[in-house]
Amino acid sequence: MQRTYMTKLRIVVTALGALVLQVAVAGPQATHEFTIPASDFNRGNVRVSLVGQQYAAVRACIWHGGELPNAAEYDITFPAAGSYTLLGLYTANDSRPVDIFLDGVKVHTGFSGTTGSWDTLTATWEEQCTFQVAEGKHILRLQRDQCMPHICALRFRGSVPFPEGWCPDRGD
Repeated sequence: MQRTYMTKLRIVVTALGALVLQVAVAGPQATHEFTIPASDFNRGNVRVSLVGQQYAAVRACIWHGGELPNAAEYDITFPAAGSYTLLGLYTANDSRPVDIFLDGVKVHTGFSGTTGSWDTLTATWEEQCTFQVAEGKHILRLQRDQCMPHICALRFRGSVPFPEGWCPDRGD
């Protein structure tokens, strides 16, 4: 089994002018989380602004596309069964709570904070909810009956290490 180790190398000059190399080796680096750009949705009616476009000074984001309710669905393959915490990177000048569904079941209403503007310059990571999920493909849906906040990314933090070599597969 191949393991990944993180090594830190530090060069220290002692009081006498001697060079000393200090090496610190940490244990195996386990992967417990993955991030999906919000603009990478599979189905929905939200608008995407790329960096440099309206509301997206520093990050791409999704926002009101004109049709209500606003919705974005993501086909996500989870690498292991367990508890996952969903974090959202978003910006909102006013509170615009979003319903979060997993496989058609509402698990939370989140994204309700404010960041001071609608532009991604003020986007902030905020923990949304924690849910149990079986290994495999699932559908995450974000929905709001009115205009939704400007969402940049979704991060899923697992309670158990992911299988070695695992890479996100969105089922596209």
